[in-house]
Amino acid sequence: MTVEKLKEAVRKILPEVDVVIGYRQGFDPLHATPFFMTKPEQVDQLIWNPLWKSRSDSKRMRQPHDRSVHAGKINHPGKC
Repeated sequence: MTVEKLKEAVRKILPEVDVVIGYRQGFDPLHATPFFMTKPEQVDQLIWNPLWKSRSDSKRMRQPHDRSVHAGKINHPGKC
């Protein structure tokens, strides 16, 4: 999957969920940081590359207090 196809898929699903979790450029070119997208204009910041660090982020993130929040997490290409 290319990054453009991924962004297209996120734009398609975003209206149906409250947040999509992916990665964007971090504090320097060698680091990516978790990113919570809630608006279509944020999707362009999404990155898709080997710099993602799989740290079991889903286990480290807290469950939202509002259980009605619907989220989608983008998995690393090698971890799907």
